[in-house]
Amino acid sequence: MLFFGGHKMEEHEKRSYLFGGQMGGQYLDSIGKSNLAELSQDEWLEFLHVVCKNYHNKHIELTSNMAFQF
Repeated sequence: MLFFGGHKMEEHEKRSYLFGGQMGGQYLDSIGKSNLAELSQDEWLEFLHVVCKNYHNKHIELTSNMAFQF
């Protein structure tokens, strides 16, 4: 298993994760479920898609004008 413990998140990362999580919560509300263990495989995959896609989109939105230093 891969965990990222100890990584200090930047503010844009935090905001992106929170947004993805909020959208995942809205999806769960829309199907009337809150217990992840009760999701069907299709519901679980859709939940993951909603969280990941919204994280990704918010991350792009927040970093599109940032200058990165390598």
